[in-house]
Amino acid sequence: MRRWPLCIDRGAFAPFSSVISHVPPSFRDYGVSSFLPLPTDAFEPLDHINKSVARCITGAFRTAALAVLEKEAALLPTQLRIEHDAMNTVAYRLTLPISHPIRPLLRDAIATTPKSPKFASILHFVDPRGQRLRKRGEGRIVQAGEAAHTEFDATLGMEPIIPVYTAPWATPLPVTTVIFPKEDALCALKVALADARHNSSTWFTDGSLLDGRAGGAAVRVENEREAEKICEPLGNGQVCEGEMEGLLCATTKALHDNHRCVLCIADSQAALRGILSTRPRSGQFRSIRYDKLIRDALVRSPHLTILNLWTPAHIGTAGNELADAAAKEATEQDPDPNNFASLTSLRTGFSYLNEHHFKSGFVASPACDDCGAPFETRAHYMLECPAWEEYRQHIQPLHAAGRKVDILGNLHLSPLLTHPKLLSRMGSFVEATGRFAPPSPSL
Repeated sequence: MRRWPLCIDRGAFAPFSSVISHVPPSFRDYGVSSFLPLPTDAFEPLDHINKSVARCITGAFRTAALAVLEKEAALLPTQLRIEHDAMNTVAYRLTLPISHPIRPLLRDAIATTPKSPKFASILHFVDPRGQRLRKRGEGRIVQAGEAAHTEFDATLGMEPIIPVYTAPWATPLPVTTVIFPKEDALCALKVALADARHNSSTWFTDGSLLDGRAGGAAVRVENEREAEKICEPLGNGQVCEGEMEGLLCATTKALHDNHRCVLCIADSQAALRGILSTRPRSGQFRSIRYDKLIRDALVRSPHLTILNLWTPAHIGTAGNELADAAAKEATEQDPDPNNFASLTSLRTGFSYLNEHHFKSGFVASPACDDCGAPFETRAHYMLECPAWEEYRQHIQPLHAAGRKVDILGNLHLSPLLTHPKLLSRMGSFVEATGRFAPPSPSL
């Protein structure tokens, strides 16, 4: 947290340049007192500066009230500005990796209940499973399924941001991004499509946002005809997220098919640049997935080359129009009917998991066949089994989906099986693992 000087000197205005702003944020961002309020007299030197700046902006009289000056000059009160900045600072620190030395300090500060409730911040009253904020003065209640030694989740379910993901000595990815002006881009597209190396690995990608629902798509094109299509509904999101998801889907499928020369064509310059940038930002996880995907493929194919090409949108390019239609379809796509049966089985408990099969006498043990855990329960399969961790984190990232629907803290069984915006991702996870596939007739 920044330290603000409490005296006015010649250089006092420089540190306050980040405090005084002409455009205040919305009330919901700063209107709630989130931290221990300081005594009123502690803000008097800062209030004098705020008043002087407001007078300079408005040209008002010296005797005008501070509240009137702040309103006319569109300046936030000092206390609210500092609390807002402190809240953002703590939120930023909570996104640091678990190994960072400052994380234990924050975790202990948040998890330790103060002696008096009036000295607590709102962060002390977050349920460990992220269901709601409790009222001030109420202690944190340990839930029935929570072990006594379980650590409080100090991340509050926010997306972990890695300050430096790629080592300085890491080799660059074999990805060439080409973004030309419109006329030159069309010429480059014709040259790339004429390259015989891309005959079976040319993908057009796009994203779409309709009625608040985002989607991404990738279409493999051969001879200006659709040869393969991938649609990925994202639920609530932005168009750029759909564009990047389309690039991820196309690259994943091309590398899965062992292509060494891959051509991905998109009409979003922001997505083409963002998919390669692992700098700290919201949505960093997609760039990290893309980076890991390509580096893993390099182990199998050292001569891998990927060309990401920008093309103007809606100019009659067959592949781009097909990708645009597929992205719109992704925003309206219904879940696979097979997923409904799997989700119903998980909800009711009558499933292919060994816990139920053992009760029914179909298997000799309720243990998990994949990791050896004593009981293969629904929670074990969905959240704990290490055999499916890759699907949870990378292929069908459940935790990322939970963050999109504002579920703070660790995921648990109830929202995964009941939240409308998680059902599609949960169904895709079940389908990807293949655990609920019907047994063969020989069994």
